[in-house]
Amino acid sequence: MTPLILIVEDDESERILYEELFQEEGYQVEVVPDGETALKRIGEQHYDLVVLDINMPGKDGLDVLREAMNVDHKLPVILNTAYKAYQDNFMSWSAAAYVVTGDRAYAHKAAILLDRAVVDICRTAELLLKR
Repeated sequence: MTPLILIVEDDESERILYEELFQEEGYQVEVVPDGETALKRIGEQHYDLVVLDINMPGKDGLDVLREAMNVDHKLPVILNTAYKAYQDNFMSWSAAAYVVTGDRAYAHKAAILLDRAVVDICRTAELLLKR
């Protein structure tokens, strides 16, 4: 089962970059341009990871994070932003990771979170099969 990642980014060039990056690593990727669309998709589809921009028009990433956690509190989310200041926002602490654009560890952190998500999915499936 190939992990499915949702990229939420209002900047088209960033969306394309992340989509290509994760597809090259072998992941399935969906991209959406705003928070409203992201929440709709999260309500319709299970994702193994969400990469979420914070500073977007309309619903910002912290609002989307809050609502997404209400839908699936175990959903791994990476907050991705060019601004370090959001790191001190209480809501950002709900994310699995906080990555500042340009952080060299970005891809590494994403891969670790995906690995954890896949392990959790396998454990859940194993428990369900034992019932």
